[in-house]
Amino acid sequence: MLGSFPPGSTVHNVIFPRNGWDEAPSGLLGRGDYKGKHQFIDDDGKVHLEYEYSFSVRKDWASTSDD
Repeated sequence: MLGSFPPGSTVHNVIFPRNGWDEAPSGLLGRGDYKGKHQFIDDDGKVHLEYEYSFSVRKDWASTSDD
């Protein structure tokens, strides 16, 4: 939940990700390919925005280049 704000003339900023969410796991078990999905849903259950993403955690990016 990001917050519940009534309609108004002021802009509400939400900083995402919060502190500490921007560090990848370390070690062999943390490496690999990850997928995620975000949805922005209002209180009535209506989906206003939905997107999927993927990323990889690698030890050495030079050896995995697709050049």
